[in-house]
Amino acid sequence: MEKIMDIDLLKQLAKDITLLYVEDDEDLRNSVIRYLSKIFPNLSVAENGQEGLDLYRKNQYDIVVSDIEMPFMNGIEMAKEIKVINPSQEIIIISGYGEISYFINSISIGISGYIMKPIDYLKMNQKLYESSLNVNTRKENIE
Repeated sequence: MEKIMDIDLLKQLAKDITLLYVEDDEDLRNSVIRYLSKIFPNLSVAENGQEGLDLYRKNQYDIVVSDIEMPFMNGIEMAKEIKVINPSQEIIIISGYGEISYFINSISIGISGYIMKPIDYLKMNQKLYESSLNVNTRKENIE
């Protein structure tokens, strides 16, 4: 049985974490931005993979959450480029496609989590919690 995510604990973990959210669908993007901004005070947004990669190169975020199917550069291509820059990068992929090749590609490049659309926010919270915990642990180890 999956444990219920404590949203207050997630907010506490997320307070110093930078998050990049990449999504081309405007309605979904606006909905998820409203949700994520209540948890992550340091949130940036891109509308496609190329824009996301450009922002990442400038700012190097702690967590990247991205759709797969987008114009200019898809989420898997962007994730591969980001993993070259930072092999330990926390990346959570959101997909509307149950296509196994996307899932296998995600695993092969070391994606931290995979969430299917429509988004189950409890599952999203769990993945964000796990990634936030990993980021904070790495930051503590560096200090």
